[in-house]
Amino acid sequence: MGLFPHNRNFVRTMVNAATQRPTLRVISDQIGNPTSAEALADVIMHIIRQIRDTGWKTQYAGIYHATGQRQAICTTWPARR
Repeated sequence: MGLFPHNRNFVRTMVNAATQRPTLRVISDQIGNPTSAEALADVIMHIIRQIRDTGWKTQYAGIYHATGQRQAICTTWPARR
């Protein structure tokens, strides 16, 4: 699932495909953890506060990875919103 390309929307894609085909086939084995902008901002602010409170430490360097807590399959994600 990961990051969706610009202007790609699963629901719109399915509606468009339904107008062109009598039967739709959708994969259901791609699982991701959708992350809201608000949740990502909270994580970034936590990191900034940690650096502010303790000063920069070399162990802070590196790549950070943050995801939402709930897993979703692209076919069920629109229903959860």
